[in-house]
Amino acid sequence: MMTLIKDLLNKATLDEGGRQKAKLHALDYLTTIWSSQDTNIDIQIKQHNRDYPRGIDGAWRDHLIGLSQHLLPKLGPHPQALFEIERPVATELPGIKLFDQLRAPSTSVRSLDSFQEAFRAFCGFELRGLDWANIFIAGGSVLAAVTATETEDFFKRLRSSDVDIFLYGLDGHQALGKLCHITEVLRANIPAFDQTYVVERSVGAITFAPGLGSEGRKVQVVLRLSANPAAILAGFDFDQVSLGYDGSEVWLSPRAVRALYTGYTVTSGAISSSFAARIIKYACRGYGLIILPDYGREKLERLHKRLDEEERLVRDYWTSLPWHHMSNFSHLYTAMKHRSDALWTHSFSSLATLVALWKVAHSACRIGELLYEVGTSHSLCGGYEASDVLGAHFGIDEWSEVLVELIPSLSGTKGLPTTDVWKIRAEKMTRTVFRQRISMVVILPLRMRAFLISAAPSVCGGDKLVLLRGGSGLTDSDGIKLEVCLWHVDGSNMWQPSRGLPAQVHQFLMRATMITAWTIWKVAAGAPWLKMHYSRSLAQSQRHSANAAIADKLTCNIWLRE
Repeated sequence: MMTLIKDLLNKATLDEGGRQKAKLHALDYLTTIWSSQDTNIDIQIKQHNRDYPRGIDGAWRDHLIGLSQHLLPKLGPHPQALFEIERPVATELPGIKLFDQLRAPSTSVRSLDSFQEAFRAFCGFELRGLDWANIFIAGGSVLAAVTATETEDFFKRLRSSDVDIFLYGLDGHQALGKLCHITEVLRANIPAFDQTYVVERSVGAITFAPGLGSEGRKVQVVLRLSANPAAILAGFDFDQVSLGYDGSEVWLSPRAVRALYTGYTVTSGAISSSFAARIIKYACRGYGLIILPDYGREKLERLHKRLDEEERLVRDYWTSLPWHHMSNFSHLYTAMKHRSDALWTHSFSSLATLVALWKVAHSACRIGELLYEVGTSHSLCGGYEASDVLGAHFGIDEWSEVLVELIPSLSGTKGLPTTDVWKIRAEKMTRTVFRQRISMVVILPLRMRAFLISAAPSVCGGDKLVLLRGGSGLTDSDGIKLEVCLWHVDGSNMWQPSRGLPAQVHQFLMRATMITAWTIWKVAAGAPWLKMHYSRSLAQSQRHSANAAIADKLTCNIWLRE
């Protein structure tokens, strides 16, 4: 427990303190960002990202680069719908390059008018009439619309992509009002919205998803309050998606502009907080990872050696399998994953194995199978990918049955959940439903609950984080004593705080509920509790949770050693 607490306090300190005012205006990077040999620019951009502005005033605009105001004039002297950025040859970029087999020699950037046309093609008319004040749409949807060379069948080609909406500069009450406005806009623009769309509220987002057989784009409103758009982009896991749209301009972080030019995300310790599925997804879209050479020749040689070893092992195993078996790749993936109980991203050693699997999948035309494997619940192996889906499939009776199996003293306990567990599904979301209580089952180390309540009363104080009566009789395989709790999330604590210890506690509880959901799903499927190593999984997920806004060189050094 003390390790978890220490890590929470450390990340909160990194989030709150030690931050300087950015030394350079974002525009200053536009003169040096096109260098292929100078890795100092990447280091400076990472520091610029960590020094994002914290206030709700307009200072964030100095931290980002406007597409029409700043970037396009650098790409060409004359207005045009589509600009081309020629990328350097991969060998010109110093460092270790990963997942770059589909990296293109150039990329396109649309003008603002052309972007807006592409974005409308991506979204359809779902957001027509939206009041954009304090709204920022960011991530992959904006990247796709900025870089698309043509928009014919754009909606269908990216059918599975979401629109992620972030709110900034608001308090919880104001954010709820904006959420209701977004709901009404979708209802007004989507025919038979209440009949064709499923609306879900989980602890992390409100999701508006088209039902089976229905047309439409999935829209998510992220339940996290941010001070400004720069603060939103600072924590993104990949450089190329660190851009967003405020209804009138596309804003790019220097990270995003650099990634458009190089075709790579500069790997830092923050990659450990991401997932294999996202790495493979963006590798398929032409973006790789790069490890800078500033960690020293000896370390880079060791990393190269590890990559070569994993590539030989995976290739030899692959070629030893009977060529006529259709399930060969699935067998290879499972065998390699069983060599480690960690997520692919939690150490360089594990990532090296994923790199080798990607190379086999690329050369053998099995990328689709790799995407399937990393995106299913079978890819968990000690982690919690896809737990949102798993938790949603459990009703109150199922949760209670497995909990009583783990802790017989819970049998007959009145404290077991009697409200919605994990998420709320509703045909029609109203302000009342948005505020409705969701009960999250969460397994915590003994006495951890008291620390969380004192550290973040706005998140879990009062009756928001309660111990189930009889729920403290659980011990894992390492002898760690645990207790089963309920985290009640309603209108008063549904929004994740923007920073500091309350934000870290909220994120920790979200991860703990995810790991709890995955663990209970596995136990329900027949896995022995003592083989789940619950405390290890929880500690590992917390240790590897630093995002790009707080990850530093020390974080990356630790990740590279593992």
